[in-house]
Amino acid sequence: MKRSDTQPGPATAGAVERRVRIRTGPEPRVLLLGHVLDQGRSGVGRWAEQMLPRLAAELAARGGRLAVTTPPGATSSLVPDGADAIELDVPSGPPFVRWQREGPAVRRCLDAARAAGRPFDWVHTAHLPLPRRLPRDLVRVSWLVHDLRQLTASLVGTGRRLIAPTLYRAAARRADLVCTVSEHVAELLRERFGSHLADGAPLVVHNGADHLPLHPRSDRADDGFGPFLLGIGHLERRKNVAVVLDALALEPTLPDLVWIGRGPERARLERLARELGVAQRVTFLDGADDEDLARSYSRAACVVLPSLLEGFGLVAAEALRAGVPLVHARAGALPEVAGGHGYPFEATDPHDLVRTLSDALDCGAPEAGRTHAARFTWDRAARALADAWCRA
Repeated sequence: MKRSDTQPGPATAGAVERRVRIRTGPEPRVLLLGHVLDQGRSGVGRWAEQMLPRLAAELAARGGRLAVTTPPGATSSLVPDGADAIELDVPSGPPFVRWQREGPAVRRCLDAARAAGRPFDWVHTAHLPLPRRLPRDLVRVSWLVHDLRQLTASLVGTGRRLIAPTLYRAAARRADLVCTVSEHVAELLRERFGSHLADGAPLVVHNGADHLPLHPRSDRADDGFGPFLLGIGHLERRKNVAVVLDALALEPTLPDLVWIGRGPERARLERLARELGVAQRVTFLDGADDEDLARSYSRAACVVLPSLLEGFGLVAAEALRAGVPLVHARAGALPEVAGGHGYPFEATDPHDLVRTLSDALDCGAPEAGRTHAARFTWDRAARALADAWCRA
C-alpha cells in the first residue's frame, strides 16, 4: 500500500472528508503515545493509571493489542501487563522539542510494525501538538481532550494562548476520532472548532471515580484535625484556592481548611493566609496516597472545589461517591459532574461561598449523590473508548 501524507480535503456538508484506506475490524492494534502521561496524582495521571490496564484488557479480549510509548530510559509503571512498551527517542518536554522529534519517531515505529506484519490501526494521543505527517491512508488518529485551558487567557502565557487555536484546529482536522471527558468540553470544541471536526464528534467518555476505597462517614479526629473543609488539587492559578481563604476571613465560624496538593501557588497562598489572618486555620499537605485520600473524604465536614476551569472535576465525583457534602464553583464541567447533587457558588464571590458552605454544613450530602456518582466507572470508560476504536 502506498504511503501518503495527504492533508484533509475541503469540507463537505460541514464535515471534513476522510480518505482512509486502512485495515478495519474488531481487532484494533493501538499505539498510545504515553510520553506525558506520567503525571502522578493529576487528573491526567489518574486517567493513565486507571485506563491503561483496562484498555489493554479490552483490546486483548477483542483480539487486538495495546502498545504504549515511553521516553528514553523511562521506567514508567504506567505500561500495564498485557501491553507492549515501546521506547521512542522523544522527550516528554519541552513541547516544541517533543513535537520536532515525535512525528518522525512515530512514523518509524509505524513502519517497523508494518514491516513486521503487525501494523497499528490507531495512534492515540491526549497532548498537543499532534505528531506531524502521520500517513492518513495507513493509520487513524484518536485524540482525547481533557480540557481547553490553553485557550484561556488568564491561565496561560501569551505565547501559548496565541498558538493554541492553530494547534487545536490542526488536531481537529487530522483526528479521525475526537473524545472528551465531559459534555462541557465537547460543547466548547464544537463552538470553537466544529467546522473542522468529523461527523458525530466529539465522543464523550466520562472519567471514572471508583478508584478509591470507601469508608463510613466519621467525625473522628485521630488524624490531628477537628471538623475541616477538604480541598484537593494541584496548587495552580485555575484551582482558585484564594477564594476559600477569603471566605475563611469573612466567617470565623467556618471549619478549618485542609488542602491536599502541591504546586507553584503554595508560597503565594501561604502568604495570603497570613495577610488575611487565617494562617492558623489553613493546612497544606503535599500529597496523600489513595488510602489517606479515602479517609480524608470520610472525615471531612465538606469538600470545597473552587476551580475556575475543570474539564471533568475528579474531586467532585470522588466526593459524591464518598457521601461527603460537595461545594463547587459554577465553572467548567463541575455542574455537569455534580449533576445537581452539590452546592454551587459563584467562583469569584467569597460571600456566596460563605453562604453556600453554611448551607452544605447544615444540610449535608443528599444520598442521591452517591447513586449519581456510581455511573462514573473506569470499566465503563475503557469499554466506551475500545468500542469506538472498533467501530470507526
